[in-house]
Amino acid sequence: CDTEIKLKYDDCGRPISSVCLGTKSLCLSLRLDTDYIDTLVHSSSSKKDIKNKYDSSVSKKSSTVKKDVEIEYNSKKLKADFIRDTIVIDSLEIKKGLFYSVKEGDSDLDKIEGILGLGFASTANQEKNSVMTQLYVNGFFDSKIWTIDLSDKKNGFIRPDKNIDSKSIGTDLELTNNEEGHWLVKIKSLLLGKNIQKDDKIEFDSDSIVKISTSEVKSSINLDI
Repeated sequence: CDTEIKLKYDDCGRPISSVCLGTKSLCLSLRLDTDYIDTLVHSSSSKKDIKNKYDSSVSKKSSTVKKDVEIEYNSKKLKADFIRDTIVIDSLEIKKGLFYSVKEGDSDLDKIEGILGLGFASTANQEKNSVMTQLYVNGFFDSKIWTIDLSDKKNGFIRPDKNIDSKSIGTDLELTNNEEGHWLVKIKSLLLGKNIQKDDKIEFDSDSIVKISTSEVKSSINLDI
């Protein structure tokens, strides 16, 4: 499939995607988070001051898989219903998509419409919840390989890749296994300048890793000085 998902940027420069839910297509601007697996939206029963909320009673095909589930986002506890309903991203329709409709709890979601989780799914249950895996299972992606392209200042894209061209920009990085959804990669050193031969650099231990996350704009590393 030559499918791609269009992205825009919010006021803070973070990538967002338009995601529509239910048979009446409530469309939300969801922030991409490569550090989280599940997709989260606000429930209509939530008291949060958010313009667009998901109402399960409006959609004909909505079903509640589990009620009042306790989940976490950024180490803060939330209460949500686990929902099965139609998910449409651009022209890609997942007829039995899975996501959480958040009803209670204070978190980073209080000022945004929701999260589109693109985290690393390491278990069968996590893969079932992952939107990217759901797109693959529904035949929109030919493989589980996909690329986030943020090179354009106005628009970004998520593109499925069947073959990675050796001439393309970038390099292959070995990801570290984890159970919390993080994309992790080992870090060897931090260059304090531009010239590898002349400028100083900080060497890290062999087991040092960094976390990749689209929900953050700036990079940060803890240093013992």
